[in-house]
Amino acid sequence: MKKYIAIAITAAVLLLLSAIVLVTVLGPSSEIQGTTGTGGTTSGTTAGTAATTATTTANICDISGRGHVYVDSICGICGAEEPTSEEYLDFRLLSDGTYSVGKKGLRVPERLIIPSYYNRKPVTVIRTEAFFGGEGHDGMPGAQNPKYVYIPESVTEIGDSAFENCEKLQEIVIASNELYIGKRAFAKCRALEKAVFECDVISGSNWLSEAFYNCTKLETIEFHGSIIGGKLSAPGFISTFMGCRSLKNVILPMGTAVIGENAFYDCSSLEKLEIPDTVTSINAMAFAGCENLALSSRGNVTYDITAHRIVNRESKAIIWQNDAEPIPEDGSITAIANDAFAYNDKITEYKIPSVIMLVEKGAFKYCENLKSVVWESTCWEIPETAFDGCKKLESISINAEIEKIGYGAFRRCRMLGEIELPDTVTLIDGAAFSECDSMKSFTVPRGVRALYSEILYGCDMLECICIHSGVTRITEKAFIECPFLMDIYYGGTIEEWQAISKSNLKGATIVHCTDGDTKLESSVG
Repeated sequence: MKKYIAIAITAAVLLLLSAIVLVTVLGPSSEIQGTTGTGGTTSGTTAGTAATTATTTANICDISGRGHVYVDSICGICGAEEPTSEEYLDFRLLSDGTYSVGKKGLRVPERLIIPSYYNRKPVTVIRTEAFFGGEGHDGMPGAQNPKYVYIPESVTEIGDSAFENCEKLQEIVIASNELYIGKRAFAKCRALEKAVFECDVISGSNWLSEAFYNCTKLETIEFHGSIIGGKLSAPGFISTFMGCRSLKNVILPMGTAVIGENAFYDCSSLEKLEIPDTVTSINAMAFAGCENLALSSRGNVTYDITAHRIVNRESKAIIWQNDAEPIPEDGSITAIANDAFAYNDKITEYKIPSVIMLVEKGAFKYCENLKSVVWESTCWEIPETAFDGCKKLESISINAEIEKIGYGAFRRCRMLGEIELPDTVTLIDGAAFSECDSMKSFTVPRGVRALYSEILYGCDMLECICIHSGVTRITEKAFIECPFLMDIYYGGTIEEWQAISKSNLKGATIVHCTDGDTKLESSVG
């Protein structure tokens, strides 16, 4: 008797081992009609584990030949959730023998379970605008919004705008092993609160551009796998989470190399973010408007990262800063990169010391609480849009021999009443002081020879301009929309004024010359 019992136990063990070997070798590809699922489990590590378990058991259902037995949409054998009916889905055969999927008509159920297989072939692609909500880009009505979406292991690509504007979508569960996410794939999903990716993500050449754009309720985004770049592009993000104003918790994937322009723009609730050591490129506008953000890093080689400042180790340039910490004068920082302080509402007074040898465009743009600046930088110019939109800026003290004021450098500085420019300035570019509503007078530095278009455009309170006799050219619209400009004081004679090359200068303004007065008018010398 004992002998027969031992034989029976051995046979049972061998049968179990055979089943395990079949599942291990065949894996998900052995599915025939079954759809992996989580049975409604929530996003996160638990969801990932449940999805894996259901997939393995689902394979047993398929291998056995019995198929799934669904009771209330859940397989009583393996626990997999029943896929969305073909009544709602449109399948198209692809050149590689797999299928893509999209909506059929306008009706989409609240629980959208993408099937793993169709006609015994894998479903690998969710098409461009597959379930676009609202009005589609082609002007046709979009799908009714699902609240829950399950994406199985078989899917390797989510097309551009696949779920864009699904304003009722609350939860996404991803079971894929490796997934390409197209541009604006989940943009404007305004009810979405959490998205967790246990799989590897392919950023491709578009860097997940605007993938979650304006998902205003999104609080948590987690990538627990790696990120993979395209053939010619490093892995990373551009505009991916732009406008996600509720976003608080982010785990970036392993392998992230690029945090590009507007990646987290206007994520005003974002409080903490760890920069992976693999990151080699950070755009200053990546964190624009993240006034509450504190960064951390475990030892990034490219950047010196503190809570509120990023400095490029090689160039010694501030890349980003969102507080009012002063620039050290010990030479550890020598440059301010493009947009480095943009949208920083913490600074009210700031000094740019002489150790700063380079300031790039937009460095302090839209610092809306900035009131005064001391400029001692040895940089030869105040660059393009340097202080554009600093609407409370009242004064700037320039204690350096600068040569150029860049395009729009002080545009929309609406409280800037006056500015004294050194005579070392030889070029003031167009729109440099446009829309400076509080400016009443302006003196052209003696080194300047031309006044370019819209240099003082829209200066509503401007009453007078002092122009030296060395100016030889005044371009079109230089003083346009200055309703109170009544006097120009010119340092030469009437004849010299009339000899200046001018374009379309008309108005009631009186030009006071050394030998008398004349009217503002066009003439070409």
